[in-house]
Amino acid sequence: MPGASTPLSWRRSLLGTLALVVLVGAIAATAVLATRGAPAAIPTPVPSSPSSEPARTAPAAPTPTLEPITMTCPSETAPPPASDIPAHRAVNFGVEDLVDERPGHLEALAARLDQVGANTVSISVGRLDWIEFPWAGNERNQSSDVIETGRDYVGEAVNAFRCAADGTRRTVVLGIDTLFGRDIQRGTVPAGQTVGGWASDLFTGLSAWKSDELSGRLTALAEELAVRYQPDAINITELFFDTTVYGPADLADFQGVSGLSEWPRRNDGGVDAHHPAVSAWKTDALVGVLAGLERVLTPHGVDLTADVRGPLDLQTPTRNDIGQGYPEMLAHVARLNIWDFPGVNQRIGVLDADDYASVLFTPAPDDYSLEIGLWLGAGAIGADVLRRELSSASDLGIRSVSVTPASLMTDAHWNVLQQEWRDKTTP
Repeated sequence: MPGASTPLSWRRSLLGTLALVVLVGAIAATAVLATRGAPAAIPTPVPSSPSSEPARTAPAAPTPTLEPITMTCPSETAPPPASDIPAHRAVNFGVEDLVDERPGHLEALAARLDQVGANTVSISVGRLDWIEFPWAGNERNQSSDVIETGRDYVGEAVNAFRCAADGTRRTVVLGIDTLFGRDIQRGTVPAGQTVGGWASDLFTGLSAWKSDELSGRLTALAEELAVRYQPDAINITELFFDTTVYGPADLADFQGVSGLSEWPRRNDGGVDAHHPAVSAWKTDALVGVLAGLERVLTPHGVDLTADVRGPLDLQTPTRNDIGQGYPEMLAHVARLNIWDFPGVNQRIGVLDADDYASVLFTPAPDDYSLEIGLWLGAGAIGADVLRRELSSASDLGIRSVSVTPASLMTDAHWNVLQQEWRDKTTP
């Protein structure tokens, strides 16, 4: 849409900016690598810092013998779920769960999965600059936990979660976070910049993703995970291009792609993210990253999925303004995980699960999954709010639902999951 944006476009952009401020504060502080809660029966651990530089560059002790990765389970098939619950029921585990040193912690979480009837598990492997398993040739990007212990935290979690207590095999998804806290601090990855010149300490610019170095690191990690752990899918999170893709290098790339000499502007002077040239530039770059991932994963029989922000209104059920054009992404991924974060969304008035169902899940039920986020300020949404979201998803016939992060779940949250999932499968 050349020229000045409409009031609706201005509103979308404002909502998108507000969403970034709230989501980055909530997610970067909690979901990336921080523990702010755990099952009530277990004391809260103290996790390592994701942005701190490791004190050593070699393990403090000899590398332990790594356990073989569980690839198969006694029963590879599970009975079909009841018709009134999602076919895919996932719990998402962050790095804070993997590195928890309390004896029996992973086993206790595996028991929780059995308790609630979860048949899918999503395990974060960390970030490109903070990897939670030993990887020869990539020691610089291993987490401080791996450097200090030599342990394969990802493998330990896969072994704990892949097989349910009844012998059936869970779907295993391994998640890669595309934030760059450590690399930006090191100066090895350029910080993304706003149009005013503010530099992000987490996001890199769009033009950086077009480099073979950065995109190559992502595809190499995805392929290593596919071969090493044989997951069912690799999930990409935090990959979007919002307000920190307007630095000098990004402008030069935009000029070369669009033929325009400057960013299209709104009436208030801000960049018009909904201008066709801007949204196409962002979406093409993001889809290019996904296409590279698809090429390396397909030969291994591993699906690609991605997290996306929800649409801002019913008239535009996609997010090209941040590069997340749903139809374009679905040409390369098996499923998109729509963020449904009640504790964040309620502050800025964006859509909820009921709205998503009418424009996404009903027309294309197998293309989307609903990801319910528990974040609320310094804590978590109440169990009653979680029940409302789960019940709504079931009533709307949404086939795939996940809850994130496990580290914020209390006994009450786990009990709600059991009531909404497992108990409904029992005659």
